[in-house]
Amino acid sequence: MTVDISTWKIPKHLPLADPQFNVSHGIDLIVGAELFSILLQAEQISFSDHLRVLQKTSLGYILSGKVPTSTRAPVTCLVSTLDSLDAQVRRFWEVEDFDHGKTFTAEEQRCEAHFVKTHTRNAEGRYVVRLPVRQEMLPLIGETWPMAARRFTAVEKRFRTDDALRTSYVEFMDEYQQLGHMEEVKTRVVLPQFFLPHHAIHRPDSSTTKIRVVFDGSAKSSNQLSLNDLLLTGPTIQPSMLCIVINSRFHRFVMKADVEKMYRQVLVHPDDRPLQQVAWRRKESEPLKTYC
Repeated sequence: MTVDISTWKIPKHLPLADPQFNVSHGIDLIVGAELFSILLQAEQISFSDHLRVLQKTSLGYILSGKVPTSTRAPVTCLVSTLDSLDAQVRRFWEVEDFDHGKTFTAEEQRCEAHFVKTHTRNAEGRYVVRLPVRQEMLPLIGETWPMAARRFTAVEKRFRTDDALRTSYVEFMDEYQQLGHMEEVKTRVVLPQFFLPHHAIHRPDSSTTKIRVVFDGSAKSSNQLSLNDLLLTGPTIQPSMLCIVINSRFHRFVMKADVEKMYRQVLVHPDDRPLQQVAWRRKESEPLKTYC
């Protein structure tokens, strides 16, 4: 609140601790009670009107006392939104209702049909899947190598100041290759292709891997399209959390599986691997290589 002091008789020669004390602005300093009395000095000037007092301190004069209240009536504004009664009742039952499943959207049906039609199993029993690509968008991908290379250069800059991160990152990528999750591309890839940037997620509390390398499917190409934009969104196929909790109470023992490790048993079809390429090298002195 800003106070009008045009009618106040404050001596102009007095040095004020805050020359603009009447103007509302941010707080510069908070003085504790143990220091306040030390700052006070003997001189004090009183005003007859409104019992205002000018008190001398080590920082200059400060003013205290009553301030005339404004006669302007306060203005109160209320903004609210009202949902219709049927919408509120519907939302209530959606929260309280047991999940009996839902009807797939057109895109979810298309993605599900794509999976049923294209997935296979190899001689080892591992599933081989095709990416649910929107074929009509493939010609619009644009360039992704400059973006992926630039992002990897930023990761390498972190390596220069964090040797532990570099060591863990290299170990993770080496293991990724050894497990067959990625391999070097030694032949020219025929378009379309997509390069995914990657970075580390630090997990200091993990009992196994301290970092996890994340491949960014939301990164945009030169045409502002990401790999996620190119793929159909499939339906949620696992049961609802309510079903899982209730079903777990019917049995004496409950088992939990690592979904990430199960996912690693799935292979991407070779024809779709150019859409999941990365730039990588173990040392800055090496040339930047392409892996899929």
